[in-house]
Amino acid sequence: MKFALPLICCVIFCSIGAAQSYKTVQKVVPLLEEQTFYLNSQTRIGGKPRNAIKIELPEHTVQWSYAFTTSKKESGGESIKLLKQVTDFVAKGLLNSNLIGITTNMAYQVVKPTGAGVVDIYLTDVTGQEQFFATSWNVYSFSKPEKTFDGSRENIKDGTILVNEVSNRSVYLCFNNPSSTEGVYVTLEAIAVVATQEYVDEWTPESKDKFFNECADVLRFQPEAAKVVCDCFKSKMITRYRPSAFEQLSQQEKIIQQQGFMEECLVQTGHEDLKSKVKVRALQEEIRGLELTKDYSALARRYRELLDLGEDKEDVYYNLSQNLLYIKQFDEVKILLTKALGKYPKETALWLNWAHYHLLAGNAGEAESIYQQYRGERVAKKLRWEDAVATDFQLFESLGIDSSNFAKIKTMLGF
Repeated sequence: MKFALPLICCVIFCSIGAAQSYKTVQKVVPLLEEQTFYLNSQTRIGGKPRNAIKIELPEHTVQWSYAFTTSKKESGGESIKLLKQVTDFVAKGLLNSNLIGITTNMAYQVVKPTGAGVVDIYLTDVTGQEQFFATSWNVYSFSKPEKTFDGSRENIKDGTILVNEVSNRSVYLCFNNPSSTEGVYVTLEAIAVVATQEYVDEWTPESKDKFFNECADVLRFQPEAAKVVCDCFKSKMITRYRPSAFEQLSQQEKIIQQQGFMEECLVQTGHEDLKSKVKVRALQEEIRGLELTKDYSALARRYRELLDLGEDKEDVYYNLSQNLLYIKQFDEVKILLTKALGKYPKETALWLNWAHYHLLAGNAGEAESIYQQYRGERVAKKLRWEDAVATDFQLFESLGIDSSNFAKIKTMLGF
């Protein structure tokens, strides 16, 4: 037969973790607060017909936009309120996009004042901006920058201009008044859409799948029930807990909660007859985890539960009695092994624990007789009797369980 020697598997339910969930969130941020400036006519003395505004794009900008309008009078233009409008659009879900932010139809949704004059606008880099203002004998050397980007416009009164090219972090909006006789006021505002990664307290698809798959693994002996039961289990888990709340639970609380959901789903889906099998499987997996932490009291409780569920095999009796020895519950060991040896009188591993019981309970003569009787035998078809005794004595001593007769038994068995 096969006994449960030190195990290396983790508890199934405890292996389900709340994977960190992040999503890309695009926020509308101000680039340039609304401002108004004046462009003189080409021929009028005093003032200049050109102006440039530097635009510094923040990191992770995915798109930006500027809106402007023109007026003949300094106080004649209305506010654009581009940032407020777009922020409201996003909040109301009016901008259709797979990414929160500005879309190509935004130009038709932003309400802006109608312009009363015309301007040329050139989007360019620092070299283009320098060319734009270069003069020779008080005459501009360039009618416009040699290099302009998408987002440039000529002879336009007003507009909301989207710019998708964001590889240049520093750009310039260069304004020119083409009129030779009339000055014009320009009101301008600019915004950017910046992508950020934000934590979302939601289950990832991978985590949802893991709930289902781990449940299905528990029910792999009954595949026809797994689909409906595990769909139910997954639904209960992701509905009852957010990932952050689930992570706050202790390991034991996670196990109890998930076992409860599993049992509820078995009943709800008409598979209540599988409850005991699922409980046994869950206990076995928990035992594997407790072996790693060497929680002998908890291990004894879990093996008792297996017995109560009808799992009265040799290895259960062996492991329960062994853990009871570790926590010095000698009276319970006596009752348990008396029953176990009645069922499995030829099981060497049970006789090993029976010998340990007598030795630790002070019945040295009984213990010596058993140790001597099984000398040279095999325990669990793997360990020599002498090796098993030596290993157990070493663990007893590390737990502070001592006997004045340990030395005598070691000499008798030759180790």
